Amino acid sequence: MNNKKSLISLFMLCGSVSTIYAADAQPWKSSNVASYTPGTLVTEDGSTYKCKSFPEGAWCTLSAYEPIGVYGLDAWDTDDTPAPTPEILDQHIVATVDITGGLPTGATIEFVGPDNLAHVVSNGSVNLDYAEGGSQYSIKVKDGEGTVSPSTIVVDSNSSSFDLKYRDKRPTPPVPPIPQPTSDCDAYDVAKVAAYSDGSVYQGKDFAKFDGGIYEAKWWTQNAAPGTDSVWQYCGQSVETKVSINASGLPSTSKSFVVVIGGKSYLVGATKQSSIVLGEGSYDVTVPNVLDTDGSKSYVADAITPNPIVVNSETAEVSLNISFKSEMVETVRVNLEVSFAEGTSPSLTTAKITNTGGFEQTIQLQSGVNITDIPSEGEFTITPDSYDVSGTSYVGNTVTIKDGKVDGSNKIAFAQASDVLVGYLPVWGGSTNPTISQSAEAGYNVVAVAFADVKGESAVEFNGGSFASYGNDLTGEALQTAIKADITKAKKDNGLKYALISVGGENNTFDPQGADMSVVSSNIVTFLQDYGFDGIDFDLEQVPFTDDQLLDLMANLKKDMPSIIMSGAPQVNEVQGSLQYVNTGTEQVYNKALNAGLFDYMFVQAYNTGGNFVNDKGDFSKTKSEGFYDVYDPEFITNSFMALKKMTPDNTKIVMGEPSTANAAGQAQIFHGSAANNTYKAMCEQFAGLSAETSYAGAMTWQIVFDKDNSYSFANAVKAAETGDCQNI
Repeated sequence: MNNKKSLISLFMLCGSVSTIYAADAQPWKSSNVASYTPGTLVTEDGSTYKCKSFPEGAWCTLSAYEPIGVYGLDAWDTDDTPAPTPEILDQHIVATVDITGGLPTGATIEFVGPDNLAHVVSNGSVNLDYAEGGSQYSIKVKDGEGTVSPSTIVVDSNSSSFDLKYRDKRPTPPVPPIPQPTSDCDAYDVAKVAAYSDGSVYQGKDFAKFDGGIYEAKWWTQNAAPGTDSVWQYCGQSVETKVSINASGLPSTSKSFVVVIGGKSYLVGATKQSSIVLGEGSYDVTVPNVLDTDGSKSYVADAITPNPIVVNSETAEVSLNISFKSEMVETVRVNLEVSFAEGTSPSLTTAKITNTGGFEQTIQLQSGVNITDIPSEGEFTITPDSYDVSGTSYVGNTVTIKDGKVDGSNKIAFAQASDVLVGYLPVWGGSTNPTISQSAEAGYNVVAVAFADVKGESAVEFNGGSFASYGNDLTGEALQTAIKADITKAKKDNGLKYALISVGGENNTFDPQGADMSVVSSNIVTFLQDYGFDGIDFDLEQVPFTDDQLLDLMANLKKDMPSIIMSGAPQVNEVQGSLQYVNTGTEQVYNKALNAGLFDYMFVQAYNTGGNFVNDKGDFSKTKSEGFYDVYDPEFITNSFMALKKMTPDNTKIVMGEPSTANAAGQAQIFHGSAANNTYKAMCEQFAGLSAETSYAGAMTWQIVFDKDNSYSFANAVKAAETGDCQNI
């Protein structure tokens, strides 16, 4: 799908690395990380480390990948290269030495051999020892400030004479003035600014670290290092540190917990050291209570040191130690009023009680009053399982319990499952963009916000840092509060079913960069919980990762957030003679996760790629003939669904997507085909015809802003399809 925001594209050029030994290694320093490239040797804590080859070696430029840190071995290898075997210098030669260039009075020339012994040139000759086959010597100037060339030679039986040239020391260039920060820089988080890289594209307002400073690009640039080109403005010193978080006192069943640093929540591992990077400043630390997975105990942080965390130019790595003590948690009884859909009386219906900490309990539901025990601390969601009667699915609403009390209504009412109307809502644009609740009021009961940035192990954030629907100046906690409140309102008053965050798109905002998928999962779940989103949509096109990585990530997401909703937004194309899901071309990054049953929905982009003809049985043809249609024809909506349901697991529902207007997508789409004169009516008829299909779950469009500007014609067509009233469109 289209993403109007340009992103930084990363490119790393790695050359060959010659053989190097521990003696060449320098101590690892956070101030030097920008210079570390694949093959670099460093020492730390008595050991030697070598930066891995690309792509893992790209992470050596980040302080969070310090060799002895928790993620260090993702970027660095321990270097066990043995020192070279000493040479046996049992051969001897006397060589004449001719020196031109005017060697200063008192200066001498030394030949330093592999045994580190210096042999001084005297009266135009030098005595040298060498091993059979030859030995390498370095040539140095003693008691002089110049240099000599060549600076290295190989001594063997043919080395009877050497011609050397002396050069005086060049004058020391003037020290450039220290740049002064400009007040024109936009706000930035130093911990999220990546090191400058030649080859990368930088747009205006993009930041980069370079030579210990933070720079902001004024406009588009590439291959122009900060400090050497007027496109960059200096914003200040790059001051940051790694904070290693260590927890003690939690039970082995606790896998993660939340720590709030400077008002921002981080989901960190409970059983292994976790690390985050902070920029300059002072950060207060709080830790919400951690509920045991069986709900019987609450773990309270009784010691947090240091608190606050202070980061300045003198700060080395900070070790944040958090110790917990346990307290017993009482249970409270909660009354639930359950009503099944009229005319149905299922024999066994269940619901799951879950929280974000891993608590999960299954209860049975019956018509009328149900009494269940729930821990008196924490927030819990009661999610009824659906039930089927004669092929019709019925679903019930969720109930939220906060600290032992029902938040809102205690009623669970089952009704026939309605189809979804999915709309993508872009984060860019202006203040006239509809909010999530306004989108829901227009009929969109699933809103997918496009897009969020997921880059390596960095914190997830909205692409561009803001969300136009809520004002481009609203950021941080204020934006979190506004969106969370709006999602709550949309669910209560406007029929919103799910609010999702979408990643990927045409310019790809989703690049895990070889990161640990459990860390990426934790970052995504933290973002979802901070803003109140129900799940994530993978709109994958040009992707720098594999189907195995996606499978690993989605499995971790399901573990970290059992109630998460996950969707894919595939395109469709011919693969091996049939119409199948693809991310782009014939690439199929979705399939492993799809076959594992991890997708709740597939939001199908039934446009973009012409020339794939399908009939009403889902059979494929590369040529148009009677009964076969492609993306230009409305019949493709139904016929492509018939093809795709053959490869879609029963637990994954199919949502058929079309652009909301002719301007919302490229040429290969329904607005430019046989139904161009009455496109919305034609779409309505196709959506209505699919309503009896059990795998069909509704319609999707890119995107809501275009639809709003066109009087919500797409949403109205889908609503008409649900009532079978397409004639009046």
